[in-house]
Amino acid sequence: EITEMYRLYSPVNSRGGTHELDYIELCKFLTETEILGEEHSNVILRIFGESHVRGTKSKSSIHLQLNQTEFFVALTKIAAYKYITLHRRENAKMRKRGVSASKAPIPTVPIAVETIYLEHILPVLEKMPAGSEMRAALSSTDVLLLFYQHLDQLCTVFIKYSDSNELSEESATPIGSMTAKQFGIFAKDYGFLGSEERLNRAQGAKSFLKSLVCITLREVRQVFSASQHDMFEDDTEEKKVEESDGNDLDHQELMDFSEFLEAVARLGVLKFGGALEVSEEETLSHYECIRLSIQKILRSKCTQSCPEN
Repeated sequence: EITEMYRLYSPVNSRGGTHELDYIELCKFLTETEILGEEHSNVILRIFGESHVRGTKSKSSIHLQLNQTEFFVALTKIAAYKYITLHRRENAKMRKRGVSASKAPIPTVPIAVETIYLEHILPVLEKMPAGSEMRAALSSTDVLLLFYQHLDQLCTVFIKYSDSNELSEESATPIGSMTAKQFGIFAKDYGFLGSEERLNRAQGAKSFLKSLVCITLREVRQVFSASQHDMFEDDTEEKKVEESDGNDLDHQELMDFSEFLEAVARLGVLKFGGALEVSEEETLSHYECIRLSIQKILRSKCTQSCPEN
């Protein structure tokens, strides 16, 4: 589940990649989850630099980026600072003032990590559309059948955007892969960045207008990141990154067709699942949100103008 949190914040900074966490993104994560505030910025920067365990640190700390493993290292250090170091400092201050220090036991590092998860991370995860309910919906028979019924049309859309020439010629994009920039163009073209529209809840049901969540470009990047299936890195991949000239895109910065389908589903849940003007009885299920997302794509003029395979 902490991996989901990493995927949520690694694409926040639009000038960075979607698969690594930079200093700005780490600060955003810590402040929005209320783990540490801006008054601890010096400590955050130090921990950020210390957590980068790959190779030599030729860059200044603020320009480094953390992969998923390094994010876990940083989170462990932050938990130890918040619940152990600050606790000891507070006790020392109280003793200096002649006041009895707190008798509460100082937690171990594993307890500190568990506490930071339960108090700060889990409440955010429960509100995310990328949690266990989303994963269950994606693997359900009904959703898989829904994708299967419209596979050809969705594949045509994927090919159209993965073959677009919006990228710099310096970047090498493998055939059958879509970048975060191309996915953002797709989301914009198909109107996922809008805010309101009329929906048909079910076949034959009365249409109703509801206030939909207005998806931002940041959330589109987060959907792209959350839909990645391969987040681990092995020694072979590390070696490839070190030997590359910097122009080739990492596989975690690319989306294949199966990941695109998952991203379409996540866009639907974000777009149609956050209604404010409907009762609990009218709240759309994940399946209905995904159905509406596919329906939105198929009915778009962009799809109708796509060439036949």
